[in-house]
This record gives sequence, structure tokens and C-alpha cells, in this order.
Amino acid sequence: MDKMLFTVEHGIPLINFPAPQACGSAPATFAGTIVQGSAESLSGLVLAQIARPGAPFIYGAFTTIMDMQTSIFSYGAPEMSLMVGAMAQMAQYYELPFFGTAGCTDAKFCDPQAAAEATFQCLSSAAIGSGLVHDCSSWMDHGSLVSPAFMVLANEILHNVNQFMNGLPVTDETLAIDLIDRVGPGGHYLQEEHTMKHFRKVRYSKLFERMVYDQWREAGAKRFEERLRELTQEAMAHQPAPLAPDVIKELDRMQVHWE
Repeated sequence: MDKMLFTVEHGIPLINFPAPQACGSAPATFAGTIVQGSAESLSGLVLAQIARPGAPFIYGAFTTIMDMQTSIFSYGAPEMSLMVGAMAQMAQYYELPFFGTAGCTDAKFCDPQAAAEATFQCLSSAAIGSGLVHDCSSWMDHGSLVSPAFMVLANEILHNVNQFMNGLPVTDETLAIDLIDRVGPGGHYLQEEHTMKHFRKVRYSKLFERMVYDQWREAGAKRFEERLRELTQEAMAHQPAPLAPDVIKELDRMQVHWE
């Protein structure tokens, strides 16, 4: 309550983010968990508006299941994505900004389970229209582990999701009807100016390789885990450029007014 009132008093957007667990701290039915999670989040909205009408507020909930075999608060269950998606739709109905979750896993390593769970969550959150998405690439092993390699993996997944969500423009240029008619059956497009203009819109990943087997062997036969490790080490070795002096000066000026 003290934190809530502090954010309201200082105009800081309040994120009231409960974590109802179906079968444990919330009903076993997914709809019932949504009802409880929504009510818990909206209670913060009511208190904030009583304290200061018009105070900025962000709605959301981390809704998932209690695994009845292990009792864990699952970060990788498909039902989590289902309920987070339902909460996102409730936020759209209320016309409130939404604080959601994606890119987590119950896996202990960057294995196929981690990739599958993170991919499903990121794509479903993007497709449903989640707004402020947290935990992406942060949590493994139901919230008890963090891995730099998983962050690199999730970053690749997010690039692919972004590519998917960009959709495809439909214009005379992209439909290329005249070009298809001119090239005709049995022809190819490799030497066409249209190809040179558009082929770079395809995304090429440094992590996911597409070579045929013989080429892969000749290139060193690096497995997924090795490529991921190398990309992680490369990212961790990166030294960002320092901030420009004028930026530092402006931040120092702003800091004087911080509490």
C-alpha cells in the first residue's frame, strides 16, 4: 500500500500485477483465474484513483497454473499464455495499458523445451496485442534461474516474431503481376532488378543455420549449442560506447530534481 501511494503521489505509473495460480491461489478453471486476477489488478486502480483521480495505472496479471505433479508456479505452461492473452483482451476492453509476460521457460538449460516454450509465448503475446511485456528472456526453471545464453536465444526468437508481425504489404510492386507474366513458367528471378530491390527484406539469423548437411560439415559442423555459446560470448565481450558528454551533462542536470 505504501508503494502504491508513493507512485500515485509522485505521478509514477502504477503497475498492479498479481500472480494468481490456477489450482493453488486461484480457481482451477482458467476463466475463474482470469476473474480473480482481473479483480486483484483493478483493486489497485480503484485505490489509485481514490488517492489521486487520473493517476496513471497499468493493468495486468501473471496468470499461470500450479503444476499438480510438482506444485511449481509454471513459467512455461501453455495455459499461462492462454490466460495472459485473455488478460490482454480484458485490458483492451477496459482501454487500459497492459503489463504481460512472455519468453519464459521451465527448462533448466537452453534446450528444445526452452526454445519451444519461449517461442510459443512470444508469438502468442505479440499476436494477442500484449503491450508492456516483461520477463522476456529473463526466467528459466520456473523463475529460479537466469542465463545469458537464454537471453541470446530469446533475442533471436523475438527477431523472428517481429518479422512475422510485420506482415506483408500488398501493392502493385509487391504483387509483381507484370514480372511474373514476363518471367513466365520455367524462368527464374535471380537477375531481376525487383529481386535486388526486395531480397534483403528476408531475415537471416546468426544462430539458426540453413546449410545443407555437406556444407554444414565443411563449415565445421557446429551444433546449435556451440553456435549459441559463441554468440553469447560475443555479446558478453561487447563494450558499449560511452555516452556523449552533452548527454551526461543533461542527465546530471535532470538528476538534481530526482528524489
